[in-house]
Amino acid sequence: MAALSASFLLQSTAVAVSQGLAQPALDGSKHGGAFIQKYVQPSDASAQFEIGRKSEFGIDTRANPRVAAHWYRLAADQGLARAEYSLGRLYFGGEGVRQDRAEAVKYFRRAAVQGYALAQHRLGRAYELGLGVPQDLVEAHWWYSLAADANGLASGRLNLKALESRMTEVQLTQARARSTKLIAVANGNRGN
Repeated sequence: MAALSASFLLQSTAVAVSQGLAQPALDGSKHGGAFIQKYVQPSDASAQFEIGRKSEFGIDTRANPRVAAHWYRLAADQGLARAEYSLGRLYFGGEGVRQDRAEAVKYFRRAAVQGYALAQHRLGRAYELGLGVPQDLVEAHWWYSLAADANGLASGRLNLKALESRMTEVQLTQARARSTKLIAVANGNRGN
C-alpha cells in the first residue's frame, strides 16, 4: 500500500468524498478521512497543502472550501507560506470559515515575512484599504514594495504606483526612507 502514489490517494479520496462515499474527518475522528490521513504524514505540509488546493478548487472532486481550510490549516501550522496565504484568502472572503479579515491578515503576515510575494501584496492591499487592520498607507507602501521590488510581482508595482499618487509628501518621504532601508537589508543579505 505504501507504493501508492500520493496523487492516486488524493484523487481516490477526493472522488469518494465528492460522491458521498466518505466524509472528511474534520473533527479529529477516525471515520471518513482515516484512509487519506493514514498515508499523509502529519509532518507532510506540502501534501496537506495539495489536498487543500484540490478541495478548494474542485480538482478531481467537488469544490469544498471547508475541507480546504482544514488541510490548509494543518500545513499552515507547520509554517508553509503558501498554505498560510491560502488560509488567509479563505478567511478574507469567508469561504469555508467564518469571514474574519483580522485573522486573514494574521495568516497573510505569516506568509509575507517568509517572502511569499502574493501574501505581501494582499497585506499591502489590506493596509491600503483598512481591511482587517487600521488603514496605513506607509505600511501598505512597505508591503507593496516588498512584493514588487524584492519579489518582482507586477501587480505589486502597479498598486505601488497607484498608491504613491494618493500619498502626501510626508507619507511618501516616510515610505521611501523605509524602502531604502529594506533594499539595503536585502542587498546585505544577498552578499552573505
